[in-house]
Amino acid sequence: MQQTARSGCIVLIILVSANGCDMRLMLADSAMYREDYAAACPIYEQEATRGNVEAQNNVGTCYYYGLGGYAVDKDAGQRWWIQAARQGDYVARDNLFANGIMWQRLFEVPPSDMPPK
Repeated sequence: MQQTARSGCIVLIILVSANGCDMRLMLADSAMYREDYAAACPIYEQEATRGNVEAQNNVGTCYYYGLGGYAVDKDAGQRWWIQAARQGDYVARDNLFANGIMWQRLFEVPPSDMPPK
């Protein structure tokens, strides 16, 4: 019985490890949870440049707030959040709106086409 349980664990580890991107994001998420931004932010940036939407949002946070040794760069943070939000990431949209980014900037809609207040 014990041998079967161990074999199941090994198979699970192999399946999770097969997708390196997911494993790297899990490590970055764990580091972020521990507030080890110096470990998390570079991983997020690497995965963000590969197109991972969650990582785009998170590296935007690293830039916007200057986490993990990154210099505060609100424009870079907003660009990453916008890129993630345009791909449907709701956390990125929340980050944008919580920090006062207007609909015009997110969707590049001319102010005359905006709905009335």
